[in-house]
Amino acid sequence: MGKYTDNLCAGMMFIYSFFGIALAISPRLFFGPDSKFCYWTAMDEAGCWFGRAGGVLLAFSTTAPYWAGIQKKAMAKMFLPCNALFLLQFINAAFFMKSTGPCAHNILPMNMWLIQIPVGVVLLALNTYALKEK
Repeated sequence: MGKYTDNLCAGMMFIYSFFGIALAISPRLFFGPDSKFCYWTAMDEAGCWFGRAGGVLLAFSTTAPYWAGIQKKAMAKMFLPCNALFLLQFINAAFFMKSTGPCAHNILPMNMWLIQIPVGVVLLALNTYALKEK
């Protein structure tokens, strides 16, 4: 397997399985209005439910090459539309949504979605390189 594909799968696992596990446990506790890592200034019951469900999906899908036998090259193909759409969602959350902070008690004095934009750009670039590998 190529280095870009390996790095993409590892990066996706390290970044998104962390978020996935935290979301699956408690979106409000880890990323809600009272969190030091506040991504959402408001989070209702439906948001928590979808956060937990999405977290399970993130955690299991991004770790799949390491436990389910799914080939990394196949995951790179699946990750491309996800990474493109994630980046658009990060931009939306960072600049256009009203319920995304910044929170006064954040560990960083900024909208936490701003951090996700360069992460999304790097993963999308890595993803395009991975798909060009033989």
